[in-house]
Amino acid sequence: NTTHFTHYAFDAGAKMPLSNGLSLDIGARYRNAFDSAESYRSTRYHAMFLYDVDQHNTVGLRYARSYSDVSDYEERKSWRVHYQRSY
Repeated sequence: NTTHFTHYAFDAGAKMPLSNGLSLDIGARYRNAFDSAESYRSTRYHAMFLYDVDQHNTVGLRYARSYSDVSDYEERKSWRVHYQRSY
């Protein structure tokens, strides 16, 4: 796509500890274009389990579900593996 346009996104989420080293991250994102001529609206919800291997390394598994009405209704489901290294 060679069309350029400006969009905005709102993200909200929370991370809740479940036990020592294990936590749950949940959140949502809403995204849309400033220009009403561009159909660029989508909503995504996610849930992710995170495990702190040690004070520097975290691993996780994330499930996300996205909805979009760009020209036609579209729904996506995805799983992602997460790794984070903190210094």
